[in-house]
Amino acid sequence: MIERNAIFIAGHSRSGTTVVNNILKAHPEIAGGHQTRLFRHFFEMMQYSETRNKERGIYSFHKDTLFLYELIKKFVNEYYGAFTRRENKRFFVERTPSQELSLPLIKYCFPNAKIIYCLRDGRDVWLSHRELSRHDPAWKAAAILQDVAKTWGESVNICFDQQDFDSNQFLIVCFEEIMAEPEKCVDRILHFLDSGLAKMAAEQFLKIIKNNANVERFTEYDPGFPHKWKTHMSDSEKQVYKKISGKELIRAGYEQDLNW
Repeated sequence: MIERNAIFIAGHSRSGTTVVNNILKAHPEIAGGHQTRLFRHFFEMMQYSETRNKERGIYSFHKDTLFLYELIKKFVNEYYGAFTRRENKRFFVERTPSQELSLPLIKYCFPNAKIIYCLRDGRDVWLSHRELSRHDPAWKAAAILQDVAKTWGESVNICFDQQDFDSNQFLIVCFEEIMAEPEKCVDRILHFLDSGLAKMAAEQFLKIIKNNANVERFTEYDPGFPHKWKTHMSDSEKQVYKKISGKELIRAGYEQDLNW
């Protein structure tokens, strides 16, 4: 059943979701494609429709959550099932940044899915957003310090709560760990998914990580290098981030207190 062979990659944007996705796609038993954003679209559609109809005082079948969830479940199971069968693979992986916001819907549709959350120091996440906006105008709207700090903190709380609830289904993978000890990290990911997957040569995975476009995208600045925030964030930026998501930095293990 496709329900038992589903892998979802979540995590704040600029946190290493592309790296993990590319690693898993390289495995001969895992089918992977581009991010579909299906669950994000469904989640946002339900929120938007409910809000608009509530404002207008009209009924919407989006209120019948269970009915709608069942329709979505049938659709996504057929969608990913057809994709996996076409690729003649045993598993499929879906990577969409911030889809941890849709976890209730994902878990309803795929109750046995394995979910990997990509965690990265939120201050380096901010630097990556800031630098990318200088090279790509499409990112300018997303490069607002207060917004990045807020959404990163919310994402961290959602996923640590989820891991505390069910560590067998949910795995947190640190970007810094992937960069420092890629072979060890990849082995941990594959054993979490299925012990039978951990047979692929580590060299192939290491090559993928080394050639990852997100790690060395620009010549003047390396947004993928860990701990850049220490030298590339201004004091005022640090204070803003500390005020908004300082507690989440502690919860995620990046700091022991607010004295940084």
